Amino acid sequence: MKALELRPVRAVDVQILHDWRNHPATREMSGSSDPIEFAVHKVWFESFLANPARFMWIGCVGGQPVGSVRLDPDAEQARRFIASIQIDPDQRGKGYGQTILNAVCRKARFDLQATGLIAHIRPENLASQRIFALAGFVRQAGGKSGSLEIWHLDIVDCPAP
Repeated sequence: MKALELRPVRAVDVQILHDWRNHPATREMSGSSDPIEFAVHKVWFESFLANPARFMWIGCVGGQPVGSVRLDPDAEQARRFIASIQIDPDQRGKGYGQTILNAVCRKARFDLQATGLIAHIRPENLASQRIFALAGFVRQAGGKSGSLEIWHLDIVDCPAP
């Protein structure tokens, strides 16, 4: 696998993130499987960029985006974030998701001083379960958010860079 570089999301990423989100394979495993119109996505994205409490990074290989991880503040616990990952459908199965998630876990621990991360994962999304488990997340017994299972990571389990 080629070296992956992580960079903060930029305004120019709006289209590629929309394309990834609306891909049928992504929608099938998303919390919401409905397609999102570009105009709606753009408003959401601009609001996201304007919010200093929310974070997103793009993983790039050879300068080309291959995936992203977003961290949203968890309303239930200070300094804990909800992690969401999406990988370019054409780049799945190459290990980029694991690499991006591990890098973002380190950023959360060392740059954001996060105390923990959680993820909401569909029970049938075995690929996400696998990469989150390899990053140190564990399924929360009985933890549910609607039809999604809750996985959590005690941030001290995240290795130093």
